[in-house]
Amino acid sequence: MSSLVPGTTATLMRRALEAATTGLVHHGGPFGALVADDQDRIVAVGVNVVILGSDPTAHAEVAAIRRATAMRRSYRLADCTLVTTCAPCIMCTGAIHWAGIRRVVAGARASDAQAVGFVEGPLGFDAAAFLRARGITYEVDVERDASITLLRSYRGPTY
Repeated sequence: MSSLVPGTTATLMRRALEAATTGLVHHGGPFGALVADDQDRIVAVGVNVVILGSDPTAHAEVAAIRRATAMRRSYRLADCTLVTTCAPCIMCTGAIHWAGIRRVVAGARASDAQAVGFVEGPLGFDAAAFLRARGITYEVDVERDASITLLRSYRGPTY
């Protein structure tokens, strides 16, 4: 999915939340993400389908990155922002780094996901610190209340 209309950071987060909500309706996990270009135009959207697709790598961030790289026919997304409804787990953090994404915007914190039963990485893992140490801008708490509400609405298994 691509959008020609640029959005603000909050608008982009609301779009990621809408995607995650739609994913929940279709029995996906409570996570959504999108990749936007340097003009804040949506390049790709992803939702969590780990349980639905029997694929432990089918996180929203990875899905959005895969779609964006396929659309661009390049493994590099250096001019892009990843907007995610929750702080990325350790796997998604690695994918963000390897894709060359320069900015990440997160809604809920890892502790919010952990509070409802999700394990985001080994004890003490800090996605924000890892990304910032690599020169990647990391913003958190954008639409956090809505992101937490989404997490709390999930009734499926956690992992």
